[in-house]
Amino acid sequence: MAGTFTLVEFGKLAEVKKDKLLDSVARTLIQESQPMKYIPWETIGLLYRKLIRIQALPSVSRRKLNSAWTATTGTTEVLSEGLSIVGGNIDVDKELVEGNQTIEDVRALQQYMKVQALAYDFNDQFINGAVISDEDTFDGLKARCDRADMSAQKLVSATTTNLITDSQAHALDFIGEMDRLFDALDGHSPTFLVTNGVGLRKITQALRIAGVLKTDRDNFGQLVILWGDAPIYDMGVQADQSTKIMGDEAIGGGAWSSGNYYFSIYAVKIGEGTHFWGIQKHKLEVKDAGLLEDMVTYRTNVNWPVGLACVNKRSIARLYGVRHA
Repeated sequence: MAGTFTLVEFGKLAEVKKDKLLDSVARTLIQESQPMKYIPWETIGLLYRKLIRIQALPSVSRRKLNSAWTATTGTTEVLSEGLSIVGGNIDVDKELVEGNQTIEDVRALQQYMKVQALAYDFNDQFINGAVISDEDTFDGLKARCDRADMSAQKLVSATTTNLITDSQAHALDFIGEMDRLFDALDGHSPTFLVTNGVGLRKITQALRIAGVLKTDRDNFGQLVILWGDAPIYDMGVQADQSTKIMGDEAIGGGAWSSGNYYFSIYAVKIGEGTHFWGIQKHKLEVKDAGLLEDMVTYRTNVNWPVGLACVNKRSIARLYGVRHA
């Protein structure tokens, strides 16, 4: 749709290039968030987006000559996707700004840190966001795949008792499970996949053992592991720099169920209006308010009402119970 941009495309706009502060924020978000590289943002001008999802297609009729057609209709459901208003103020005391004797520009450093935190928060919500536990956020991949009507998109690995890197046979079994994950998506073609750091290492080892390891540069110049044409990324850590966004997991049942010996892999198919995409009330805003009336504080404000939208159930899928230890 017209006016829809990824952050990469947004950062190339002339008005963004001229606004050095906005340009810096956009580049930091792209650098610190893998999903933001791919997600197109639809500007909707509202705090929610209504969608119509196809449930069942109409039947196709056949008629005899001189006979009337039999009317048939498909069934649909109405969905509503909400936004989360993220951002905040970046306040720095004037005494640290004026006549600054440090190597770093104090305001620029604080702004960079704030935007880093925003990117880490988005990464976390992209996976773990759940409106049921926090009405001010949006549903991430985990909450969406946990829904009852998405059961076909949440796959438990058949390799739960096998370490995927201890033999070629087990590595090949894991490749078969990844084929199941791809089959769960429309067209069997994800745009990208995400896992945690342990998962990415184990996937790399399994592919190497199976003799099918493939690496390349993605569209942004980053060296990545590829599964088919889809890059696989580590979702990394939260803003505390230690808590994994996608933690090691335990699963119920089986000899190994008592410990966190497993990881998950999410597959995502991006497509604005057709599959999975981002929604925003308006474009990312970054405003320098300068010295406030208190004559003490320099303020910068970052404001972005954003969310996620999914109109096709087969746009996302999760493979869980992949054993790494």
